[in-house]
Amino acid sequence: MPEPLGTLAGVAGVYLLGCLSPGPDFLIVATTAAACSRPAGILAGLGVTAAALCWAAFALFGLGLLQAGAPWLPRALPLLGGGYLFWLGLRLAAAALLAPRRPESAPAPVAPLPGRRALARGFLTGLGNPKAAAFFASVFVVALPQAPSGRLGLAALGVVAAVGVLWHGALALAFSTGRVRRLYGRARRAGDAVAGALLAGLGAGLLIRALTRAAPG
Repeated sequence: MPEPLGTLAGVAGVYLLGCLSPGPDFLIVATTAAACSRPAGILAGLGVTAAALCWAAFALFGLGLLQAGAPWLPRALPLLGGGYLFWLGLRLAAAALLAPRRPESAPAPVAPLPGRRALARGFLTGLGNPKAAAFFASVFVVALPQAPSGRLGLAALGVVAAVGVLWHGALALAFSTGRVRRLYGRARRAGDAVAGALLAGLGAGLLIRALTRAAPG
């Protein structure tokens, strides 16, 4: 296998392994597909993939320029991302706990979510995901040569886009099937409460770490 193809295959492999690890991105795509609709889940997955492309592009081309031109931005992004994850988690958990109890025989209600909101939910979750930031700043960069050419860097971004679309699309398809949605509907209150608590916990942890690093001394 030619060296560039081997490098891109390695990028695809490490990114797929990163996607397989459960986290905020997995949760947001799965819960959106199960609670709302298949198209909403797919759009949330596209938003997550777009955020991953932003992190990958920063890691490849922009970290030095970003820190030189806007040194405050690397500190601001964890605060904004953590705040969003915390808010989204609290909102999801509160909606689950305050929702009226539904008879077990009643069909699970569909929560409509406009396409733009689904896309934005996935994108903002991906930007606020600390695992994604750490992955692209470390493992992703190590999978590439020390000074990759512009062409190889763009090809690596294409690989990230392809793997992200395929994985998150498959995830949305799996969690929007009738059987999964019926199972989710039966345990929706508990499932949304747990997912909300996890997202809020991740956001709170990210906020605490960011504030601790920003504190003097």
